[in-house]
Amino acid sequence: MGAIETETGSDARRHEILRIATRIFAEHGFQTTTMEQVAKEVGFTKPIIYQHFSSKDALYEEIVASTAARLLVSLQAATSVDQSPRQRVEAAFRVYFELVVRESDAFRVLFLQAGSNEHS
Repeated sequence: MGAIETETGSDARRHEILRIATRIFAEHGFQTTTMEQVAKEVGFTKPIIYQHFSSKDALYEEIVASTAARLLVSLQAATSVDQSPRQRVEAAFRVYFELVVRESDAFRVLFLQAGSNEHS
């Protein structure tokens, strides 16, 4: 039972790191953000951050990938083959903008990455 509790705690720490790092990357960009800054803001040591993410690149890539995955899942859930093309487009736009508003930092990171070479 201890392993389950530890895994749950580990998952919670990972989620918190992602949440805070998303905000920091959105505010400061990839180049300026440091793992030390993320650790300080989250309230963990750098070694704990590195237990979850091997590098700043890995952390950033997880944010981008998970944001894109949430968008895709939401779009797929909102649209169906039973809808007319117009209904699918309307549903897709509605879901997209709802997510942009709800997860503004994550989308800022996603589109800053897509629109620049700063992470390359």
